[in-house]
Amino acid sequence: MSNVIEEIQDSRNIISYGRAVYSAAKTVVQKYAEGYDALINPSRGANPIARGIFNTIHYMARSECHGVDKQAARRLADNMYFGVRENPNHSFPFVPIPLTADINLSNEDLRPYGWAFDQIIDDMRLYGANFIRTLSYRPEKRQSHMEFRLLSWIFSELENRPEVSQFYESLPPIKRPIFIDTALSGRASRTIIEGFGDAPIYSIVFADKSKKLREHNAKFFQKKLYSSDGLKIIPMRRIVSEDQGAALLGLYAVFYPQILLRVREMLTERELYPYASAVTWHDIEKSKQDFARPYQETFASFMGLISKTAEMMCKVEGRFGDIEQESDDSTLNDGLDPEERAVLQTGINSVFSRITGYKVPRTESSVTIKKDLIFLPDKTDTSETHSHVVQVWLPETYLEKKMQDLQIRLFGN
Repeated sequence: MSNVIEEIQDSRNIISYGRAVYSAAKTVVQKYAEGYDALINPSRGANPIARGIFNTIHYMARSECHGVDKQAARRLADNMYFGVRENPNHSFPFVPIPLTADINLSNEDLRPYGWAFDQIIDDMRLYGANFIRTLSYRPEKRQSHMEFRLLSWIFSELENRPEVSQFYESLPPIKRPIFIDTALSGRASRTIIEGFGDAPIYSIVFADKSKKLREHNAKFFQKKLYSSDGLKIIPMRRIVSEDQGAALLGLYAVFYPQILLRVREMLTERELYPYASAVTWHDIEKSKQDFARPYQETFASFMGLISKTAEMMCKVEGRFGDIEQESDDSTLNDGLDPEERAVLQTGINSVFSRITGYKVPRTESSVTIKKDLIFLPDKTDTSETHSHVVQVWLPETYLEKKMQDLQIRLFGN
């Protein structure tokens, strides 16, 4: 955790994060005015960014920000809602979709099937692209698609979270979504965006400048930037929340390897493309377990810092003009007035004190998280991936019963 503490203490990283959120919020307001009707987030790393965008649009609706259509911002603020918690009668949802593919599968796990690990990862991401496309259909038609039924079953039948399944089932048709994602190497974003094909989806990709996009991924983004207006790249000095656990992400991911492998097997037997996934997200704010309190308070403090910094960018832009053209975050740091700089430092200190005071670990122990997954049967094993995804291995008897039910749900036999 020492690296992330140093990164959070560097005000240039926080200003870069706040500027990215502010820039994205401006774009979302603009696209809303053009008829786009939802924001879709498939990335754990983008969860705090999506939250920041949501908060910043509310700020834009009551403030004067350079280049922002305030009336559009007001309409959007009145009509947007975030995930399961808000009023589903509003017309612009922020839709979290768990497309995390940072999983571990050993050669022993894969040997019976003969699949390559990299192909499984790409297929999980293509599954996600297909799932997103099903959201363009009416709710009743959505149910006819295997991709949709699979994730719906995991939420409602495996995890006993019918309210989450109902959220996706009841979404009105999403015809022109805005897709956001974070990019380190760029592979995940490229695979998903390629999977969209010609669908009318506008993509915003937040690229970590401390990493380097792999050459073929960079070429893909460059080509798309020049060939259409369906992509925006927002560089960030360092995405300090990326892969840092629930304290800075606000959620943790759970992966069911046996479900993924068995569903792929079912699809292959039926000579269908084995596009499948078995990952879910769990909002740390909803946990009632004692272990969650330090994470909840740290995440709330982090979101307060990011949202406040994004608001400062509105004021800085009012003084200096379009900050998107400013490439040096140090210059923006110098552009803060003394009061703003004091507010920024107070926010940084607040996050720092919670991380160090609580000794919040970089990752959540799978043993600890297991206490929160109250739907799991006895004798369930858990482990953790290198990027802090909790992997759940179900007891065989229980698994067989669930797979029979899932097979009927997916294929009717």
